[in-house]
Amino acid sequence: MTDTLIHLALSHVPVLFMPLALVLLLVGMIKNRPDLNKAALAIFLVSALAAIPVLRSGEGAEKIIENKPDVLHESIEAHEDAAEFAFKLALATGVMALLSLVVLAKKPRFKKASFAVTTVVATLSSASLLRAAYLGGHIRHTELIHGAQNSQPLEEFDPEFLKEIEKTKEREENAGDEE
Repeated sequence: MTDTLIHLALSHVPVLFMPLALVLLLVGMIKNRPDLNKAALAIFLVSALAAIPVLRSGEGAEKIIENKPDVLHESIEAHEDAAEFAFKLALATGVMALLSLVVLAKKPRFKKASFAVTTVVATLSSASLLRAAYLGGHIRHTELIHGAQNSQPLEEFDPEFLKEIEKTKEREENAGDEE
């Protein structure tokens, strides 16, 4: 299995499950449902753990796609920067979820404060994960379409998109000449 496949397959786990767990935690808090709270905290942990191979496989996926003619290097960099920030917040959410589980078991009187902090961190994490995913969607993954009939030849792209590719190539060549 290639880094690209791992990256694309697993990247949806934190992106989808972090906001889902956030909603679940809020409902559990409002309705005073400890079962929903614990389920949400467990989902936060799974999402944070899933973010680890997603970030690690991203570098390998970048190496596979970065020299494709229909990929803008700026799109990859924007996605990478957003993903690194989102990864840190996802891990922070996982840590807060783990701490909240410990608080539930050992010091339940601090539950509200623990859940409040977890909710804030999870909200920031969810937003940053969604942004990283949105930026990742700007990257074409034509390397996964092996012999597919529906892959679009470069000549059929929007002319404005082709101009952007040419500008990017020129900037990269000029940057290489300056060094």
